[in-house]
Amino acid sequence: MSRTNVKRKVAVPAAAAAGKQSGSDAAAILEVFSRSQAIIEFAPDGTILTANQNFLSTLGYGLEEVQGRHHSMFVEPAQVSSPEYREFWLKLARGEYQART
Repeated sequence: MSRTNVKRKVAVPAAAAAGKQSGSDAAAILEVFSRSQAIIEFAPDGTILTANQNFLSTLGYGLEEVQGRHHSMFVEPAQVSSPEYREFWLKLARGEYQART
């Protein structure tokens, strides 16, 4: 899967920009991002909890096709069986931040 970097401007509530967000501000921020970004949510073990329409449309899936399955459905088999991939999910399950490009 190839990824394209696209810069977008996103409007967020002023309180959130100042670091003083309430639950409703956080929900509004998530809604703004969901309208402009492809978003998928995983459980700590890699199980797909949900994905927004932008994500599903980009990859050509319906929610029923991905929900409850593992992230590995998007990854080449050789990578899935690698120690690095297993360690990636173990670290996430421990709450350790992970970012990959």
